[in-house]
Amino acid sequence: MLSITKVLRRCTGEAGQEARRITAEIADIGTKVLQAASKVLDEVQVSGNAVVKRIAERLLTVQDRTARVIEQARRVNAGHLSLADRLVSIFDPDARPIRRGKLKQLTEFGYKVRLTESEERLITECKVIQGNPPDSGLPVDGVTEHCRRTGRVPKRAAAG
Repeated sequence: MLSITKVLRRCTGEAGQEARRITAEIADIGTKVLQAASKVLDEVQVSGNAVVKRIAERLLTVQDRTARVIEQARRVNAGHLSLADRLVSIFDPDARPIRRGKLKQLTEFGYKVRLTESEERLITECKVIQGNPPDSGLPVDGVTEHCRRTGRVPKRAAAG
């Protein structure tokens, strides 16, 4: 869906209308799938089987996230191209779009990771960072955490 959104931003005229029509069709199909999933969930909710209940809970989670993606697609089709806190992965709801370098580079999805290492090349700190904060503050935070953990100030630091 996100790929479709990117194409929609560039599409004008007939191509844009066609892309919006296809997106609407996909959203309609997704809605039908969600309705079928609801029927299955209704049937298995009465089961006393613990395994079935766990699977039903997972299906309910995926169902909720899928509904959110469908709603996002409909909003984009209506012209709302900037969606705060949009869902970019049904399976990893905390994943964020990450832009690196030049505009021509593809957008990646996931997390940023900050690694800090000692002069001996041992990793002294590792942090998975939620969202997509600017890179400028990450080295300072990494050195601060390195000093806190090791009790030593590094002789030199490099970011990259």
